[in-house]
Amino acid sequence: MKGNWYVIALNSTLSCNWIDPSGRVFNAFMHHESWIDRNKELLMDYYGIDIPDSVTIDYTEFLMEQGWIRMLQDYNDLVFSIDKLSPDTLKIIENFIFGNYANNNIRKVWLSTEANTICFKWEDFVEEGVTFIDFVQNLN
Repeated sequence: MKGNWYVIALNSTLSCNWIDPSGRVFNAFMHHESWIDRNKELLMDYYGIDIPDSVTIDYTEFLMEQGWIRMLQDYNDLVFSIDKLSPDTLKIIENFIFGNYANNNIRKVWLSTEANTICFKWEDFVEEGVTFIDFVQNLN
């Protein structure tokens, strides 16, 4: 796709978010790592997370280890990068999806940890008729 990158970005359906351990959503715009860098003060003041000015550590992974969820939407696919598939984390993801995508305009959901990636079609989850947590745990 050719053209002005800014116009392309504005017309893109790509969306990046951070979700804190309580479920609060922060728009990371187009880049998760830049959001961390721009919000060091917020992370320290409200969450007690000190992000030093070092580039030797992957702070995306560090934030996820603190219970944060890295979320990416690309068209109708939702991708969640998480530290572990705990019931608490899955409940936050469930609340996020049902709070923001009530029309079920979702094609696939990806749940990715360092050790495992689960991908499923949203329609399979809906047809199963079980809770989100039960559905994911049955896939795992």
